[in-house]
Amino acid sequence: MSTTVKSARDINASLLAKPNLNTSRRNFIAGASVLAGALVATAVSGRRALAQPPGCTLGNPNVETHNPNCHCFLAGTRIATPDKEVAIEELRIGDVVMTVSGKPKPIKWIGRNHYTRQPSQPWNPDIAPIKVGRFAIDDATPCRDLYLSPGHAIYLHGLLIPVENLVNGRSIVVDQRADAVSLDYYHIDLEEHDVVLAEGAPAETLGGSDRSGFDNAEEYEMLYGSSVGPKRPFAPLVSLNGGRQQLRSRLRSAISPVYDIRQPLDVIRDHIASRAFDIAA
Repeated sequence: MSTTVKSARDINASLLAKPNLNTSRRNFIAGASVLAGALVATAVSGRRALAQPPGCTLGNPNVETHNPNCHCFLAGTRIATPDKEVAIEELRIGDVVMTVSGKPKPIKWIGRNHYTRQPSQPWNPDIAPIKVGRFAIDDATPCRDLYLSPGHAIYLHGLLIPVENLVNGRSIVVDQRADAVSLDYYHIDLEEHDVVLAEGAPAETLGGSDRSGFDNAEEYEMLYGSSVGPKRPFAPLVSLNGGRQQLRSRLRSAISPVYDIRQPLDVIRDHIASRAFDIAA
């Protein structure tokens, strides 16, 4: 499977006809509230970073201290195996899961994290799951609502995109889980960085070389030692980091009917946002 970054023109051709004022207006409206939220979250994150030393601590006193970069699947997420879909918390080391290439591969390890909050406090933005609504991506994907941590990447058109960059306020939204005082996340580690099918949607497995942010990191060390070699990324990762990049992205979408200079992520996000309007119509 190729890991070459597609050009915006190639992705444009595969997703959309030439953007028009109607699609631009809809995408801009969908993005306005999302952007406002991103700017607030950026400011909060900045204050949090200044108020604490570097490390895994989130700096939110109502949440247990964990690494926000442990991108994961919310408990209950069903993962495709050769025989059936299985809830991620029921999978075990050695179980075989299906990958996007069609090849079944064994699980090397499963990381997990447990988070809590006080009922009077909202979920930290690093923890509140992102809901990818049923059929948000296409007519079959995902086959059910999919819940991921904000930084978890899904695989679309040859690219890995953090799901938080695809939020549109309609089909992909932040779910504050107002009634839940605890959340459990799980992540699948294969021998290589890969893409599995979660609720029918292509989502990444565990990459990188740091397992220390998981509650059960000691289990990994007991099995494999503390050293984790670098993994070759399954595909290029494209993302928007911070409010300024979010703003530039939204402006590129807004002017696209006149001058289309959108980047691949912009095009993919705009297509999903436009689809959300069409489904609701």
